[in-house]
Amino acid sequence: MATLLLETTDNKLIAVDSVVIRESNVLKGYEAITTNEAIPVVVSSNALNWLKTFCNFFKDAPAYVKPKEFTELQNLSDDSEPMMWIKSLENFEFFELNEAVAFFDMPRLMDVMIHYLLKIAQTGTIRTESRQARDICNRLNNLSLNES
Repeated sequence: MATLLLETTDNKLIAVDSVVIRESNVLKGYEAITTNEAIPVVVSSNALNWLKTFCNFFKDAPAYVKPKEFTELQNLSDDSEPMMWIKSLENFEFFELNEAVAFFDMPRLMDVMIHYLLKIAQTGTIRTESRQARDICNRLNNLSLNES
């Protein structure tokens, strides 16, 4: 099993395994490295640990193929483990996780987060008066516009 050692912004060394590497377009490029030196990343140790938890929900899933239509993600139920876990995050945790997902370029995780935001926007449970919530919605909106 491939592992990489990452050095976070708070100077902690955290190993990530093939589950995280598989989800990240950035880390896949480091897979062949055979050094024990840490790779510096612009992500906190908390965000990296949340990211590892998030990835583990998909450890047995096949490789991700970005859906042609976003509606294909509708099969992810509101009470699925990843959706319930995301729901349990505080705003600042969600925001940091979003930054980490964007930094590591993780399409499956980004799509799940977008799906979650769309669900809560439809139900009216998102409080967009929060600056962080607005920032997240704007970033996700910009990402989706850039991919179109």
